[in-house]
Formats: sequence, C-alpha cells, structure tokens
Amino acid sequence: MTEAWGVVIAALVAGVVAVAGSFIGLYVGRRQVQDEAQVEHEQWLRGQRQEVYVAILDAWDQAALGMDWVLGVVHEEAEGHTNPADGSYASEDAWGHLKEALEPTRIAMERLRLLGPLSVTMASDEMWEALLERRDALLRLLEPGDGQGRLAVHGAAMDRVDAAREQFVALAQSVLGEAPTPAVRVRPRRGQARLGA
Repeated sequence: MTEAWGVVIAALVAGVVAVAGSFIGLYVGRRQVQDEAQVEHEQWLRGQRQEVYVAILDAWDQAALGMDWVLGVVHEEAEGHTNPADGSYASEDAWGHLKEALEPTRIAMERLRLLGPLSVTMASDEMWEALLERRDALLRLLEPGDGQGRLAVHGAAMDRVDAAREQFVALAQSVLGEAPTPAVRVRPRRGQARLGA
C-alpha cells in the first residue's frame, strides 16, 4: 500500500506541476506578446514623432524665409529703393505674406499635439509664440516714424525665435534618442480602477 500511495502522490504532484507549468507558460507567453506589442507601438510612435518634428522644422524654415522676405521689403522701403509710383508695401500685404508663411508651421504643430510628449509640445508652443512675436515686430516696422527702436524689438524677437528653436531641437533629440522598451506595469487596486483614481 505504501508503494501505491507513493505512485498516487507522485502522479498528483506531477499533475499539479503540469497544471502550474501551463499557467506559468500562459502568463509568460501573454506577457511576452504584450511587451512585443508595446515595443512595436513605441517604435511606431517614435517614427510618427520623427516625421512631425522634421515637418515642424521644415515649416519653421519656410516661415523664417517668408519673414526674412518681408524684412527685406521693409528695409528696401526704408532705404527708398522702391518706386513711389508702385505704391508702398502696406501692412495688409505684409499680413497676408506673414500668414501664408506661418500657416504650414501652425498645421505641423497641431499634429504634434497628438503625438507629444508634453515637453516637446510645450517647446513647440514657445517656438510658435516666438514666431508670432517676430511677426508682430515686423508689422510694427511698417508703421510710420523712427524705426530704430522697432528694429531693436525685432532683433530681440529674432533672438527669441532662435532660442526657442534650439530648445525644441534639443528636446526632440532627447525624445527620439530613447529606445523603445516595454512599459513597467503597476496594477491599480480594485477600488482605484472603479473610481478612476
């Protein structure tokens, strides 16, 4: 009887080990699939972010060229190189050129809001505000009167734009430099999950 009990106990232990092994295998397999999906999503997100960061910088470059063109017209008028019969470059004309120059940047920045992260989005907001400050400084240059003070304001706005761009590029590089990894999972307590805490 002892030998029979030994066989029964061995069979039960083997069955328990087999069942436990199956559950552990399922858990590990499920976890591995989830981790792979997380890494794939992070790689996709990283690619999308890279595209939008490059699009923002390209649009920014075009906005800067458009603003530089308006500044060139302002300087030509100030130096008297325009033909008075042709009329002067009006604020309405400048507003239209500046709006056209800034529109692609605004569109690219809206896409960035969907992709983040927040630190880069905030840096792009600063870049946008700096571009608008430069736009306003350019429009003030078209006002009649002594333009020396307004040129200084425009110069400060250009410095702010350059600093904002450098900050954006640095943050974008740090985000793109991070390798995708599976997220650390922390399970919320049941009460928290139901309450949304």
